[in-house]
Amino acid sequence: MTIPLMSDPIFLARNPPVLPTYSLGARLLRQAWVIVGCVLLALIAVMYWLSQADPVYRAVATLQLEKERVKITEANILERSKVSMALDDPFLYTQYEKLKSRALAEKVIREVNLPVTALAAADPVADLLTRLHIEPVARTQLLKIHYESTDSALAVAVVNGVMDTLIQLNQESQPPTISLLRKMQTLRVVSDTFMPSLEVVERARLWRAPWYTQYAGAIITAIFGGLLLGVILALLRERFGKKPMSVNALQAMSGLPVLGSIPRVRGFAKRRLVQAALRNVGSPAAEAYRVATANLHFSGANHAPRITLLTSVNTAEGKSTSAAYLAIQQARQGLKVLLIDADLRKPLLHRYLGVANRRGLSDYLRGDAEVAAMTQVIPQVKGLYFLAAGGKVQHPTNLLSQPSLSLLLQRATQYFDSIVIDASTLVGFADVLYLSALADATLIVTNAENVNPMRLLHAVEQLHRVKSNIVGCLMLKSPENAPDYRHYRLHQQYASEQHSLPAVVKSKRKGLNLALTPNTNATVQ
Repeated sequence: MTIPLMSDPIFLARNPPVLPTYSLGARLLRQAWVIVGCVLLALIAVMYWLSQADPVYRAVATLQLEKERVKITEANILERSKVSMALDDPFLYTQYEKLKSRALAEKVIREVNLPVTALAAADPVADLLTRLHIEPVARTQLLKIHYESTDSALAVAVVNGVMDTLIQLNQESQPPTISLLRKMQTLRVVSDTFMPSLEVVERARLWRAPWYTQYAGAIITAIFGGLLLGVILALLRERFGKKPMSVNALQAMSGLPVLGSIPRVRGFAKRRLVQAALRNVGSPAAEAYRVATANLHFSGANHAPRITLLTSVNTAEGKSTSAAYLAIQQARQGLKVLLIDADLRKPLLHRYLGVANRRGLSDYLRGDAEVAAMTQVIPQVKGLYFLAAGGKVQHPTNLLSQPSLSLLLQRATQYFDSIVIDASTLVGFADVLYLSALADATLIVTNAENVNPMRLLHAVEQLHRVKSNIVGCLMLKSPENAPDYRHYRLHQQYASEQHSLPAVVKSKRKGLNLALTPNTNATVQ
């Protein structure tokens, strides 16, 4: 019974790609920088606005409201007594409404003689009532009256004017009420009534420093407004932007196994990453590439692939860096490795390795030089050799389709344990199709933050038409958290103190002259 490969077109047709789904929390966490940025921008804008605004002063006064019982006895004696009130007594609400009435505000403006320029010219009464606040003190019969204005003297005058006017209005209503009681007494009717009693506990006082009433509300509004805007922008970016793809999602979508998940390495350029690998500097990325090298070694049916081709769907996905890392890791295991830069359109490996690119593969394919004279030894890693791309050519596909490339790879397998080829991108060029037909294994390098499902599936289909040798994908900048490699770092620090480390295996292949017949007695040049 034949088990279909996950990457087989028939398998993909029966099992359509499954696009990844993410929870809301994971989406917002990936876009945390957007949310934090919106909150910070909102706070900066509000703080700038507050710094430019005029300072607002607040004048505060305290007034006590009491209910007084007035009674004229049979002896024509006026008796006054305080009466306790419940917190929900209608008498209290009556006084509250008086304080908020337009009639009181108009009288205050006349009595205090407030300048029109201090209030809104269109409706000064409404402007005064907007800035005037009446605040009952809980579980008491006290009222806090405060007024806010950019003019400190005006704030004090308004608060004191409001209290004095209210007291005056209540006093003006008392004589008619008392006169009515006396008339009722002449008719020998004993009666009483309730009257308000107002007492000023504390006259208006001004805060010593300007009181910015906007601060608390404006800052809270900025935080929540920025948070809301950030969440909306984050969800829009997740909906319409490019989302990082997880390993499981990539496998389900492409039908290919992921041989390695390389975490993002911040603060390092690609060239510095390769230079760190040459110096054998331990890092989470280096350990992840070791895992990928081991998975690649066991990807073959009977033996490890001798010729491995690395390509990508899009540019700048990290295939050249990955090719250098895989070659370096194989060489450190004791293998004799030839790294070939077959990206004749945009060669980069010579820059990463710090070597020249005067002559290389393109010169050999044109017949201008022998490959042995152009193969360079990488001194930092024992057993690692490099064949640069060479001079620029107008039609790279014509060169890579020549039989001489197949002959080169056949001879190279007699001298090297492993050959790693860095090819150009898949989309738009036929270079990779010719190289993949000559390779034992093809590895597709993907960037988790720039995966285009349709392009990837189209590229896999193209490679299957040529030769079904795709062993899997290598995911860079994986969104999964990197494993804890601290024990590897400790091991690396200990190993660096030793003079040398024994190789895992010992290569038996010697010689470098690929134009000649293999000579087992030759030495490595």
